[in-house]
Order: sequence, then structure tokens, then C-alpha cells
Amino acid sequence: MRSRTKTIIALSIIPQILVVKLLSLFPNFIETYYSNGLYIWISKAMRIVFGWVPFSVGDVFYTIASIYVIRWFLLNRRRILKDTKYWLRDILVAVSLL
Repeated sequence: MRSRTKTIIALSIIPQILVVKLLSLFPNFIETYYSNGLYIWISKAMRIVFGWVPFSVGDVFYTIASIYVIRWFLLNRRRILKDTKYWLRDILVAVSLL
């Protein structure tokens, strides 16, 4: 990924935080359109896709993600001191995409 693209994605966390703060002021909106609308469709789709699996697929995803994060930190541990600015930008890119 290019440096400019990474910077834009990293800075996009600011509007994301502002949108969450703004939406927290309107709990009825969230209840109506997310809890009683969109979430029902998401839940049905997830049940169709993963309902047949006899274990928690989310736990498998979390385990794989944790292993990947630990691996990334081990591979990039030298960058923490040498290249702190770009290392922090990479962290912000990852958090922003989540």
C-alpha cells in the first residue's frame, strides 16, 4: 500500500470517532434502524452461513487474528524505535480498518 493511501486511511479514524459520538446522541435512531432493522438481516445471514458449524466461528477468527497480531509485532519490533512515526501510522491504519 502506498504511503499516501496509508496516511489517508489512518486519518480516517477521526471522522469514524466523530460519527460514533454523533450517533450516540440518538439512541432511538440506533434502536429503530440497526437493532430492529439491519441487525436482523445480518443475524439471519450469519445463521445461514455459519449455523451448521458446531463451534463458535468467531472464536476461531479471534484466535487467528490474535496469532497474526502477535506475529506482526514480532516481525516489526525493530521498527518501534527506528521508525516510530510510520510504525504508529501502520497501527492506526489497522485500527481504522477494523
